[in-house]
Amino acid sequence: MVERTGFFFLLIGITLAFALIVPGCSGTKETTGTNEAFFQPVDTLKAPGGRVQQAGAGGAAPQAAPGGQTAPRKKDATEELLISQTGIDTITAKLRFLMSIPELKDSIQVLNEDLRLLQTLLEASTLDPRTYYHSQVKAWIINNQSVRDSLFYALMAVDSSVQSEAGAEAEVLATENDDIIQVRFGTTVFKGIHLKEAIDKSTDQFLYKKIIRSSSYSKDIELRDTTFRLSTPFESELLATNKYLEEFNPLTHRTNPEMTRFLFALSLYGAGARIGPDWGGEVRLGNDEIGFPFWSSGNLSVLAIYRHIKFGIQLPLALGKNPTNIYPSVELPRRLLNGSRGLMAEFDFGNLGGEFMASTMSKRDIALLVSPDRYFYISNITLGYYSMGFTLGPSDMARMKIGLSYHQIRQGSVVPPASPGGDSEVTDEDRFDYFSPYLRFEYAYEGADEQFGGSLQYNHYTLVGTAWLEIVPKIFRIEVKYARPVISQINEWQNSDFIVVSPVLRIAF
Repeated sequence: MVERTGFFFLLIGITLAFALIVPGCSGTKETTGTNEAFFQPVDTLKAPGGRVQQAGAGGAAPQAAPGGQTAPRKKDATEELLISQTGIDTITAKLRFLMSIPELKDSIQVLNEDLRLLQTLLEASTLDPRTYYHSQVKAWIINNQSVRDSLFYALMAVDSSVQSEAGAEAEVLATENDDIIQVRFGTTVFKGIHLKEAIDKSTDQFLYKKIIRSSSYSKDIELRDTTFRLSTPFESELLATNKYLEEFNPLTHRTNPEMTRFLFALSLYGAGARIGPDWGGEVRLGNDEIGFPFWSSGNLSVLAIYRHIKFGIQLPLALGKNPTNIYPSVELPRRLLNGSRGLMAEFDFGNLGGEFMASTMSKRDIALLVSPDRYFYISNITLGYYSMGFTLGPSDMARMKIGLSYHQIRQGSVVPPASPGGDSEVTDEDRFDYFSPYLRFEYAYEGADEQFGGSLQYNHYTLVGTAWLEIVPKIFRIEVKYARPVISQINEWQNSDFIVVSPVLRIAF
């Protein structure tokens, strides 16, 4: 009887437990909907039409807009980025993105620490500070006591060790563009990122400008040594065309550091001028390109200049029929060639250049002939060359010309008039044609304290050498030319040698 009673109460307990559990598991349609809403993300709700809509702050549903419709919430920039890239407008994707931000911050922090370490290593590897004192860097001592103290306290705020240099002078090193490189108090040096941080943290927001301006009041104790040059390895390299045109063409405008607008040159060899970048003119004696400098060829060229092209006429020269002492110790030999009338053109584009001349003897020039019974003159010149410029050192430049040359010499005589009162005539009796390689090497040195240069040319067994030395940089120089055939048997119209020394005046602005 007792066993049956226990079994009965056990059965009732199971039935009651089942009755309590089942209603929570098998609800109506409304209950199912409530559970679905409960297990969705806390900040999303389904809007009418099945569209997912985010709830307001604290998990509340969006406020209803007029007309009973739910007003959409405006998305922030992060959500718009997620939607455009993944198409998922859920808080799950947003949380994943936000979880990666600390990792990015950690990576950036590690990178900054590496950069600071490298910066510290570079600053610690600096050699003797005198290596900074070259032409592109300026150094001075701050004379203004208030500026000096402001800088000292700014540095001491970030590094207390500078306090031991309280009585030392403040020496500043900066570029020509007013970028501060370093500040030195005695043996303590601040530079790079540490110097920048110290100045930025200063209560004086104009401290940087005050430091730079203090150089204007320290010219009497300027520390820069303009003659100093860093002994760095140097490799030869090709020069830009405009660079070696400026260096080796005396009538080419310079573009660095500032474009010249007017250029004038005067010497015994002639005169020339350039006005603006395009136009100019030149009067020149001789034909150096075939080995006849100054008056040795008897020719005077009058040329117009347009950019890198020269063109004009050639006229006979009256000078040189007799030897002349221009200087007490320098005698110019008389010329053996005679001048002629013709046309002349010349061009120099840098890499390519050349010259052309064609002329003839005129009876109007009989009075200028050295020997009327047997005269010689240059009737034709054709020259073409390829050129390149290159550096030989930090202040050394060179130019090489390689080409071919042709020139023609004509022999003639003066025929007396056939009748009294008539005019004498000139007649050509023979001609001599010469082809030859053309080689020319030019050199220029432009140091801080001196400038000099020269050239050596070969054309048809004749060498022409030139040397110059600047006395006043870019204004006044002394130049000497020397021509000499290198064969034992020279022609009737050639001098055994020919030398002339001339001052050269150049004005440019």
